[in-house]
Amino acid sequence: MASEFHPATMLAEAAAKAAGACEESYGFLPCSPSALGNVFLMLVYGGILLIGAKFISDGSELLMEVMDPGIIGGLVLPILGAVPDSAIILMSGIGGSLAQAQEQVTVGVGTLAGSTIMLLTIAWAGSVWVGRCDLVEQNDRLVAKDRSLRPDNKYSLTATGVTVDEMTKTNALIMCVTAGAYLIIQIPAFVDEKKDRIFALVGFIVCIICLAAYCAFQVLTPGFQEKKFANARSNLVAAKARQMATRFGLKNGPVNANGQCTEASLTEYFHFLDKSGDGAITREELMAANESSLGIKCDPTDVDMWMKEMDKDQNNEISLQEFLPVMKKWLEKDMGAAETAQEIESSRLILADEEKDEDEDDEEESSEEMTKGQILFNAIIYLLIGTGIVSLFSDPMVDVISAFSKITKLNAFVVSFVVTPLASNASELVSSIIFASKKKKKNMCLTMGQIYGAVTMNNTMCLGIFLALVYFRGLLWEFSAEVAAILTMTWAVGAIGCTHLTLKTYLTPLILLLYPLSLVEVMLLQDYANWK
Repeated sequence: MASEFHPATMLAEAAAKAAGACEESYGFLPCSPSALGNVFLMLVYGGILLIGAKFISDGSELLMEVMDPGIIGGLVLPILGAVPDSAIILMSGIGGSLAQAQEQVTVGVGTLAGSTIMLLTIAWAGSVWVGRCDLVEQNDRLVAKDRSLRPDNKYSLTATGVTVDEMTKTNALIMCVTAGAYLIIQIPAFVDEKKDRIFALVGFIVCIICLAAYCAFQVLTPGFQEKKFANARSNLVAAKARQMATRFGLKNGPVNANGQCTEASLTEYFHFLDKSGDGAITREELMAANESSLGIKCDPTDVDMWMKEMDKDQNNEISLQEFLPVMKKWLEKDMGAAETAQEIESSRLILADEEKDEDEDDEEESSEEMTKGQILFNAIIYLLIGTGIVSLFSDPMVDVISAFSKITKLNAFVVSFVVTPLASNASELVSSIIFASKKKKKNMCLTMGQIYGAVTMNNTMCLGIFLALVYFRGLLWEFSAEVAAILTMTWAVGAIGCTHLTLKTYLTPLILLLYPLSLVEVMLLQDYANWK
């Protein structure tokens, strides 16, 4: 006999299942009703967001090779760098009912605060620590001596540090000034919450004006951007040098077990370039030998970079003694990334084709050398992929953090403060520290400039998006404690940055301590001062 199905029973069972169920993002991306499940999803979605941020970063670097550095560095790169955080902030308040948006926008605030404070503490202090050099007296003040760190000073907090230029101080000052945009809505919020929307609109307009002014300033003040462009050009020339030396070594030897040139191979390569046999390489020999024999085109700008780096005595010739140290440095640069096994294997395949058919080889080599159009195309593809990934997975990330906070009863702000910046700013954090590790003033200026610039974008573009959400969705401004933490950290670090050219190492533990203290500040203001 068939069992009976009662509608009331079926509805009860469905309700019971729904009580422990979760809502999938976009109707297909996974979610979880458990705390551990949400931790796993945070790691997955965070990793995907990191991949998206990396695509945006790589695409930005490619643009630097083919477009005007002032426009790219001053306008495009700052905006692209803020895309991951902006997407998370936007997704936290754009969907759902008004109540849901008011609840989830806490994740956006946590992302904004976490990104700003992580850059100003972990990235800032980490860069100073790895980039520290011996301090020496110069013109009656202490400055860091490039690439100098004596063993007895290795752990000294007062005899080591870093030195930046005046432009870096200006960037720190701009960061401090733009942070004042928070006060446009924060001060009225203390007086009359009913006027939040009006001042949110005013704040949004001010943020857009500040963003436009900052980008215009960067475009019209090329000093900082020229450093970025020079670094990108230097990396490109070094990559070509690695490729040419590797091809020569693979074809003529000797190379080590990793397929990298030895000093003997580099010496042979020098004599190969020195067509006249007079013990020195001229500009003409450098261009002709590489292009005709190795199939890699060196344009005049590349050759200028070779001469600038190698011709130490400026006699318009490169001696063996000048050639070897620079080539060794270029071969070691970015080891494990630029000289990957895939690149070496690609060179082996190319060389095999050369031995089979010289004409066929020429076609393959010329096709491998990308034109400006190809570089631009690749940059656009990278940027589209990265932006698409970030846009698609920001909303699920917000949902997972909100769900985890509900299940564990943890403050959503605290969770997003720690988690989302690790995904959206990880590549920027790592690249800043790696670049600072070169222990050179120009590297440190670029690193600190990037940090101050990223925070300025948070103060303008990201805050502007957040204020737009408050205005257009009618959200309440309940983030006084969070704003206090952002302003405290921004102005504290900014005060140091815009008043000091030399930053001593003893600042690093103090600045790092500000990261946990900022969370403590928020908790104390919320729980004891009742700041909302």
